[in-house]
Amino acid sequence: MSLILSFEDFENARRVIAQNAGQWKRTPLIRHWKDLRSCAAASQQCDLYLKMENTQVTGSYKVRGIINQLHHLDMELGGNPKEKELVTISAGNFGKAFAFLSGSYKTRYVVMAESAPPNRKPIIEGFGAVAERVPTSELDARVEYHVSKGRIFVNPLNDINLIIGHGSIGMEILDDLPDPDVIVVPCGGGSLLGGIAAAVRLSGRTECRIYGVEPENGDLTSAA
Repeated sequence: MSLILSFEDFENARRVIAQNAGQWKRTPLIRHWKDLRSCAAASQQCDLYLKMENTQVTGSYKVRGIINQLHHLDMELGGNPKEKELVTISAGNFGKAFAFLSGSYKTRYVVMAESAPPNRKPIIEGFGAVAERVPTSELDARVEYHVSKGRIFVNPLNDINLIIGHGSIGMEILDDLPDPDVIVVPCGGGSLLGGIAAAVRLSGRTECRIYGVEPENGDLTSAA
């Protein structure tokens, strides 16, 4: 895929995601959120909406990007994933969604840090993947070991098809609210923010301001 994206790339990803009923759902955009919950915006002259991705299958938006990511991986492999093995690195939502969606592959490994909450391992293994807890300092080496055994690394952050898939959220926001003034997006690794921002900009909404937000004690994006 060309690194120069078009709105058509996001439309194609949206169609791919839509074809996978049961693995995702279209989440609601709740209006008048400021009236439902006490927040600073309640005293401001604004309409505040909330995109309810916490009601998504597996509990987060991650399924959107992974559906598109695995679709393209399947095409690269010739549509025969049953003999292939995958590995990724995640201690949370990506690992859960990856394990849930990759069941057609022979074996799937999720490498996570020992510092991750203990309940993450049985959740991921409940979807049929193998979860491995290792010291944080050994995470990269463990992934490299799996790759050396012929397993395919599924990048949880820096993958163009993953990012485009996440952009489907931005397209749904525009369906429900065609002319937003501001969109605020949580940013961890940046794939969600990048996908939504690109989808909105390529749709022609050049006046919409898009902000990435993160906690003060977890400001890895702004510090990068």
